[in-house]
Amino acid sequence: MPRLVILGNSGSGKSTLAGRLAGAGGLAHLDLDTRAWEPHKYASKEAKDANLDMLTDWIRKYESRTDEFSLAAHRALFDGFTGEKIELTSLESILAFSG
Repeated sequence: MPRLVILGNSGSGKSTLAGRLAGAGGLAHLDLDTRAWEPHKYASKEAKDANLDMLTDWIRKYESRTDEFSLAAHRALFDGFTGEKIELTSLESILAFSG
């Protein structure tokens, strides 16, 4: 069974792409948002919304951050993988690949 790993910034459409590819290829789909999201961190919707500016800023800095969720970390992971891989870097290439 083929295995796919999709890397990218928050809100970039990884889950949508993964769902489409899984459906088109008859593959199992594990969405880490359902595993890693931590709703217990916030006591209420208002508390979560109060953190929105910080999260938006964190997303905007994807290309300049140096944490484990940054473009640099994703690039190192992708470049270090020696197996078969495909890099899709534009909406057009993603749409063409996912059909």
